[in-house]
Amino acid sequence: MTNYYISDIHGCLYELKSLLKKIKFNIYKDKLWIIGDLIFKGPESIKILLFLYNIKENIKIILGNHDLFFIKNYFTNIKKKILINKKFYTIIKWLIKQKIIIINNKYKTILVHAGIPPLLNYNNIIKYSNILINILKKRKYKKFIKIYNNKNILKWNNKLKLINKLSFILHTFTNIRYCYTNNYIYNNYNSKIETNTKLLNKKKLIPWFFIKNKIFNKYNILFGHWSLLNKKLLPKNFFCLDTGCCYNKGYLTILDFKNKIFYKQKKK
Repeated sequence: MTNYYISDIHGCLYELKSLLKKIKFNIYKDKLWIIGDLIFKGPESIKILLFLYNIKENIKIILGNHDLFFIKNYFTNIKKKILINKKFYTIIKWLIKQKIIIINNKYKTILVHAGIPPLLNYNNIIKYSNILINILKKRKYKKFIKIYNNKNILKWNNKLKLINKLSFILHTFTNIRYCYTNNYIYNNYNSKIETNTKLLNKKKLIPWFFIKNKIFNKYNILFGHWSLLNKKLLPKNFFCLDTGCCYNKGYLTILDFKNKIFYKQKKK
């Protein structure tokens, strides 16, 4: 069995199928770990969901910011019965059962869509991410919408109310890129690090993965969400798999992590 990792598919079905063919993905043996943002931006979001649902026994999914936005909108409009197709409703029920982070002690990997903010330890990550997932699984949509819409909690504090902790976890795991160095407040500013050094220094911003965290010493961190990131700047145990497939000059990337082999497919 081979474990493959991919991120930010964004509805690019042709590129995904081409990559799976390129790596000779075996639906009876191999497993595909998808690190968020299955949909939006690209041309075939609905078809992506249908395709992945049909091979659901061979994949593990981390929810990204676009996936959560889709789920939030579904919950918001659930009483209007916008989604009346029974097959699609089945897919929605499957999607809301997915994780927002996976810590795999066997492979010593952490899969998270955007990143892990400062001041969060292992126990906090496990505890509050599990609470979030249970809220989704049990379809407590009013509670989830309240958590999702609460976007003003920008720094972790153990004294925060539970809803604020959950909001912070939800949005940082799926949106974080930089932190302000003076107080570890997260920021979603998106740009190439190497071309904005002066601006970043002026704003006192630093990529989240440069801030020390004990958990980083024990695991390899696989994430996406940052297509413009200069991958050469990453510490050796960090792997960003977002290579901008939904953009004209981008491509989709799959990683065979055990053998450290990257497979790429240019955008059609």
